[in-house]
Amino acid sequence: MEDLRVGDGSVGNHVAYAAGGPMPLHVAVDARSEMPTPPFGLDGSVATSKGVRLVSRKAFARCDAVWPLSGRLASQSERTIQVGATAHVEEDERGLALLRHSCEPNVVVDTSALFMVFALRDIAAGEELTCFYPSTEWDMVRPFVCGCGAPQCVRFVAGARYLPANVLGRYFVNAHIRRLLTAAVGRSWRP
Repeated sequence: MEDLRVGDGSVGNHVAYAAGGPMPLHVAVDARSEMPTPPFGLDGSVATSKGVRLVSRKAFARCDAVWPLSGRLASQSERTIQVGATAHVEEDERGLALLRHSCEPNVVVDTSALFMVFALRDIAAGEELTCFYPSTEWDMVRPFVCGCGAPQCVRFVAGARYLPANVLGRYFVNAHIRRLLTAAVGRSWRP
């Protein structure tokens, strides 16, 4: 497998679309050079039925860059993140592949040219990092019953392909998922 090249992390402000409209993303410097070790850690203290979780080592403000994506192109599996219509990346020993799903996520995985994980809201040190899986995954290898307990929980997580557009409209959804949805419904889709 080949290495996936991540953008140069140049200075600038970028905009992503989250539920409720545009969300300015704070990317002031190359996060990889400032953070030689991830700003999150693995916590195996939760019940074994829940598995390992990623916990923030520091506080983040809404829209802060949490960590850049990196890794190798790989075949789709439960440990990959979908970054294009058919492309998947397996993270390289950093733990982001262990991000758990929530229907009330606190981070977004932006698979655009930024290839970055951003805080969707303020995150306290010690808080578990979670994302909304259908924001990157079209058709998941291992669907599951969601146990997040959020009031608007989707209940069954199998990928964006299986969710109605009005549900997806509540979340940040990556461009490759929007393109796949547009192709599936035969017309342009926007949240």
